[in-house]
Amino acid sequence: SGHGYKLTRQWLRLIVAERGWRLLENLILHSDELFELVSPRRLLLKICADGRYDDAAAVQLVRALESRFPGLAKSVVDVFGDTPLWYTLYRYQRCASVIGGWKEDPSRLCSELVYRFGCDPNHKNSAGLSWRAVKCAMK
Repeated sequence: SGHGYKLTRQWLRLIVAERGWRLLENLILHSDELFELVSPRRLLLKICADGRYDDAAAVQLVRALESRFPGLAKSVVDVFGDTPLWYTLYRYQRCASVIGGWKEDPSRLCSELVYRFGCDPNHKNSAGLSWRAVKCAMK
């Protein structure tokens, strides 16, 4: 940073913990220091899975990542074969367990966005399950 401030892991944790999504969005778009602390891939998966940000904020963060790293959403697969779509299911489970269930999917907008960015709903993970199959079974 050219202003004498250094982004540290501690500051990044604080930004995430305090739900400072607009600041995080700005860092995604303009800071190389952010990606010295966390990879774009790992940040994308965290945003998709973490219930700290509401769905609309998660969408803005995913859009920012995709604009900075085009093709990121469709290329990310973790060691278990899970894609960002799978991680939106983790957000759903985390949010539902906190409040005792949801009538609406709290990750609908985020999952629709990563799908539009090319994330394959039929991609099977290491357990042989696709996001689409699990999502259909949840209905």
